[in-house]
Amino acid sequence: MKKKELIIGISCIVLLFMLAVYMLTSYKWMQGILSDSNESIDGSFVVMLLDASNKPTKYWVLEDENVDLSNGLISFSETDGQTIHLHGNVIMKEYDDANQLLAIKKEYGLK
Repeated sequence: MKKKELIIGISCIVLLFMLAVYMLTSYKWMQGILSDSNESIDGSFVVMLLDASNKPTKYWVLEDENVDLSNGLISFSETDGQTIHLHGNVIMKEYDDANQLLAIKKEYGLK
């Protein structure tokens, strides 16, 4: 009888420990997703809008721009002052110099 009670007690402790780890992990994961920090980045980027077959249909070259990444969107201002908001099939590549920009254009077949 004592052996059965011991097994049930240990099983309950293990179950409570696993539940606590799950709750802590879920909380930290949601905290990272819902946090307001790091929602914008500065730098030079190529932002590409992709079609259903993951081929770039339109792209923007941003030099020393601030890109807003809040609410699941990629938002930036065009040269004419219009703000572009993209979501879904989008790739954003950072570059530091003209050689890296040319390599990105060559890799994705951009003109």
